[in-house]
Amino acid sequence: MLENSPSLDHPGSLHLWLLFDGLVHAESGFATVIEVVPELREWPERWPGPRTSIRLPGANYRRPGAEGWCQLWRPGGLHVSGDRAWALMLRSQTKADWVTATAIPDPEPARRSPARSTNSRWIPPTLPIGQGNRDASLARYALAMADQCGMSEGDIYDKLRRIADELCEQVPGDPLLDSSLWAKARSAVKKARRLDA
Repeated sequence: MLENSPSLDHPGSLHLWLLFDGLVHAESGFATVIEVVPELREWPERWPGPRTSIRLPGANYRRPGAEGWCQLWRPGGLHVSGDRAWALMLRSQTKADWVTATAIPDPEPARRSPARSTNSRWIPPTLPIGQGNRDASLARYALAMADQCGMSEGDIYDKLRRIADELCEQVPGDPLLDSSLWAKARSAVKKARRLDA
């Protein structure tokens, strides 16, 4: 099932959902999908993922830069949302026994390095972040999370997304893209590893 997103962070992108009629092991389900469509292994985001966040199909976004219902594609290219989307999801479930693969081990498991011995640990910001300081501030926060707290890329991204949504000045025509936040998280984890070496 395909779903479009009202987010301005990634306009025109879609979410791919596989809904099952019974319980399946999430990693085994993903492994089965990879056997069928190997290209999906490279997608930057999947749920459930390594983070504590969840995503619900057919959800209503209510945050800066994204407001409105996600719409599901029906056969024939029509979109539905709200109650009609939920009804479509119930009718579009994949049989749980379709999942046949065993889980794929993560090629680089997230490691939590011990906190560095400093006088301070990373403390989430509470004051608004202006447009001129946004990127540098977010990069600094990301490095502090990776270096001082040993957070994974996914955890850092989640925190950066929350900071961006709640504290960063929203400027029309200059949205803070998810890809930019992921890049900051990846860069911070790499820098922290070099510092640990």
